[in-house]
Amino acid sequence: MKYLARITAAQEDPAQLEALYRAAHRAKEAGEFASDLAACYAQAPNSLLYAAWHCRLQPGLEAAERASGISSNWLLAIPLSLVVGLIFALLADPALRFADNTLMLYLVLLWGPLAGLAIVAYLTVAAAGNRRRALAVAGGTVALTAYPFALILWRTLPQYRDLMLIHLPLAAAIAVGVSLLGLRPNREDLFAVLSKAIEVLVTGGVYLIVGGMFTGIAFGMFAALGINIPQDIAQRLAFAGLGAVAVLAVASVYDPRLRPAEQKFEQGLGRLVPTLTRLLLPLALLVLAIYIFVIPFRFMEP
Repeated sequence: MKYLARITAAQEDPAQLEALYRAAHRAKEAGEFASDLAACYAQAPNSLLYAAWHCRLQPGLEAAERASGISSNWLLAIPLSLVVGLIFALLADPALRFADNTLMLYLVLLWGPLAGLAIVAYLTVAAAGNRRRALAVAGGTVALTAYPFALILWRTLPQYRDLMLIHLPLAAAIAVGVSLLGLRPNREDLFAVLSKAIEVLVTGGVYLIVGGMFTGIAFGMFAALGINIPQDIAQRLAFAGLGAVAVLAVASVYDPRLRPAEQKFEQGLGRLVPTLTRLLLPLALLVLAIYIFVIPFRFMEP
């Protein structure tokens, strides 16, 4: 109800109401303005000015309701997720392990900061946000990651490394929040970001579960033809999926063009079904094409 009082004061002043709308649009708060104007129109249905504005804004509101709800910048999110997935796959090299623990890759320690940097980049570029703040956050994240990582490699501190397994992902999550809210957020935006963070975690979990099922079925189909995927390749694919999901989950539930308090929370997880279908269809067709291509060469085998 940020604009309610000012809209009420401008009930008989078309120029003032137009200026107020333009200011709200520049602040990316047009949705809040429209909601407040609808409330004013409901209280004063005989006002011709409110009626005209209600008709002016209604088509946009209805179009938004008919749309998917969150107009994410998929042209940015998908290529960025592929780049992040490729980086994760390259860092999943078996040679990049800690000397005192041959089972732990460097990536196990670095995945949180890398995913956080990718999310900050997506949100900043998609929304044309505060780039100075984003660069400062990215620099701080790199510094907070590089120092303990270098210290662990230099002095071999397993206890220190175990602590970083918990704290680096948490620091990356805080960095994403600061890039969105700054250092002094209001309560509404802070609560909205926390709510969206939970939704991102749930969405990412669903993506990983479905992606794991898809990968398992694909590997099983190839195993039936006697084609066994090397463990190194399977490991790289798993980490690549983790990196890609970090960006895709955010793009699925968060609209970077809107303030956190203006985000839509009523869509629920039902949107994931069509989104997952669109994302997995090209992969399914690729696996099926390879499978059909390989069948003739294995047809005569016992």
